[in-house]
Amino acid sequence: MKTRLALVLSCAPAVASAQTPQPPVFGARVESVYVDAFVTKDGLAVRGLTASDFELKDEGVVQEVELVTSDQLPLVAVLAFDASGSVAGPKLAALQAAGGAFLDGLKPQDQAALLTFNEEVRWAGDPTADKQRVKLALGSIQSRGGTAVMDGLYTAVTLPTSKARSLIVLFSDGEDNLSWLDDKQVKAVVERSNALVHVVGIVPGVGPGPELSATAAPQAGLRQAQAVPQGASNVEPIHNRTLRQIAEATGGRFWPSASPDRLRETFAAIAEAMSHRYVLRFEPPSGRKPGWHRLELKLRGKPGRIEARRGYWVGAR
Repeated sequence: MKTRLALVLSCAPAVASAQTPQPPVFGARVESVYVDAFVTKDGLAVRGLTASDFELKDEGVVQEVELVTSDQLPLVAVLAFDASGSVAGPKLAALQAAGGAFLDGLKPQDQAALLTFNEEVRWAGDPTADKQRVKLALGSIQSRGGTAVMDGLYTAVTLPTSKARSLIVLFSDGEDNLSWLDDKQVKAVVERSNALVHVVGIVPGVGPGPELSATAAPQAGLRQAQAVPQGASNVEPIHNRTLRQIAEATGGRFWPSASPDRLRETFAAIAEAMSHRYVLRFEPPSGRKPGWHRLELKLRGKPGRIEARRGYWVGAR
């Protein structure tokens, strides 16, 4: 039986809505669309690309794109962490350390925030450039109760009020057993937002074997993330597959960690990967019709694998 969730904002509890959420959308007038692109070859980040190396199509029509630097487009990084009873003990300590490593990898102008979910969805505070403040919140996490992954992800996507791009890094070690919202509702919301979602999960036996140096870990993390076969439903737990599909719809990915003591390496790899992403901007034609608009992104004359958002949503007038 589902437990009604309390959404805790600024330490003041409120009852979470059980109604179907209304997804956030772009306005009817879309001035610019931003697309995060991760380019890899043999599991390693491809660097040094220019705007002319990409071909982006909006509804089949090639668009003129420009690259936007990270200084021009800082991140609002939201750590959305499972704080259920199964995370107690050494796993929680490993998760807190991993979150700290991720924060250390952000740029000074980037903002960060922390959200936890169990039988409550708890928001630790507004996004801030003060990473130490977020680390203190990490240290105060207390694990208990069940797991409301979808409610937590929905809140992480919709709650930040900043106009900067949102990066959601979600961790869960198990199956959702409490959420009011289902995966289809949350996927619709995530696809219609401009958030980039990465998901970390514990997948025993997946990832690099021996311990790696700090400089090798980020690239190993890229290879590790690609170790789970795409669409391999026969070997992939259903809850992991669901989260992977949601992440991939935004241009993100599912990052498997072989064990709790490898979480720090995995989170550091995500921060490193974000520093090597390409952010493309284009202006779609005026008068875009409300609804979903399909995007296709590929490289021009260069080898590599691209992960990027598959489209954007224009709201009704």
